[in-house]
Amino acid sequence: MLVGCMRMHPAERARHKGGLPLQLLSYRRTGVPKERQVMATVTKKELIDRISEQTQAKRVLVKHIVQAFLDEIVDELGRDNRLEFRDFGVFETRTRASRQAQNPKTLERVDVPAKRTVKFKMGRTMRARLSAPLRTTKVVE
Repeated sequence: MLVGCMRMHPAERARHKGGLPLQLLSYRRTGVPKERQVMATVTKKELIDRISEQTQAKRVLVKHIVQAFLDEIVDELGRDNRLEFRDFGVFETRTRASRQAQNPKTLERVDVPAKRTVKFKMGRTMRARLSAPLRTTKVVE
């Protein structure tokens, strides 16, 4: 069933009750077939809880700081500024060119306008961490 879900269109997979709740990892990194691996999702709330625990700061204070930090990132990217976090990575905006697409149902050609997106380039520390072998892999049976 898992493999069948992988072949579905993403929108259909999201509607499918047996769809995958988590993203999949690549076979190359773990040696375990892609269909049997899952990646956990960490929420902002969980990160806030961890930071609060590590720093012994009140959770409410950490929540405000994290939210202010994220708001600043969004504001700066909205102004087309480049954000550089040494060794972590760089966020910058890019403009995707307008293009023609095709409606899969009607096969009608549709003009897709240009739009701004965010590009992230990994820094040295993140690149080193991600190229290291994985410690543990959750396997779906």
